[in-house]
Amino acid sequence: MGAFAGYSLIINASGGAVSGEPPAPSPGDRMDALSPPDQETRLAGEPHMRRVDLSCDFLVAGGGMAGVCAALAAARNGASVVLVQDRSRLGGNASSEVRMHIVGADHHGSRPGWREGGLIEELRLDDAVNNPHWSWELWDFLLYDKVVSEANITLLLDSTLYSAHMRDGQIESVLVRCDKTEHIYRVTARLYADCTGDCRLGLEAGATIRTGQEARGTFDESLAPEEPSSGTLGSSILFTSKDYGRPIAFRPPAWARKITADQLRHRPIGSWEYGYWWIEWGGGPGPYSRQRAHPPRAACHCHGRVGLHQEFRRPPRQRELGNGLGGHDPGKTVEPSPRRPLYSAAE
Repeated sequence: MGAFAGYSLIINASGGAVSGEPPAPSPGDRMDALSPPDQETRLAGEPHMRRVDLSCDFLVAGGGMAGVCAALAAARNGASVVLVQDRSRLGGNASSEVRMHIVGADHHGSRPGWREGGLIEELRLDDAVNNPHWSWELWDFLLYDKVVSEANITLLLDSTLYSAHMRDGQIESVLVRCDKTEHIYRVTARLYADCTGDCRLGLEAGATIRTGQEARGTFDESLAPEEPSSGTLGSSILFTSKDYGRPIAFRPPAWARKITADQLRHRPIGSWEYGYWWIEWGGGPGPYSRQRAHPPRAACHCHGRVGLHQEFRRPPRQRELGNGLGGHDPGKTVEPSPRRPLYSAAE
């Protein structure tokens, strides 16, 4: 045994799984739980959708970073979890669909050494080791792998929570539909968390919801506006550029919005390759029915700013930059600060 002194670890793999650590269910077991072969229960008014009953300790609605961390934390502490996500991947704004990287504690590099801790740090360190080339699709896969590797988590992708059944002011069960698999899941849980970003679970449960910005005096907040407003977060889509090594032409479509250099005077553009996400559309009342229902509105501003890029590309190298990515799923952005105005495209 002297050869194994120091920090070496010896593992006897012949005995199967380590005692005390239940293996994660196999893909087949998970599929049988979510789509029982003999399950033919239907809901009234939904003759083509099969109902599947699920129960858990903790239901998490929304698979963005808040929902992922809530699900992981609960599962690792012994709770059975159902995580519902209405997209095909996890991460929300931090996924490959929107590509807003996780940042906050270091304030975009202005606080060197500051980092988020806990699960966010775990995820970012794993990503740094396994994804040094910053592939967004690999980041998506990392989040998926973390979640499905937890034996206590049942993941429902492409599934939308749309109804909550209440009893005596408490949530008794919720309904989640996945049209792609033709299933409606009736989920009962001891605890429920709304991590949707749009308060969908709270809305269905009849919770009191405040929208817009409250006045400074409402909660004695010195940074709040003096008067209340009904404004909400705008929506934006990220675009990036790529150096193709030869001149690349771009002709904006006829429906692209014309954007001028003057409209960008408050935000210098540091990198065309990385792109930027902070040009917003919307921000007025009705963000759900209007902004989210019309992602092409954000696209018309994206194409407009690419057109501006083409118009003002003066250095020779910039003329060799072409479109790399133009997202289609709008991401919600930060509220513009009155001390640092952003470009916001009013309707």
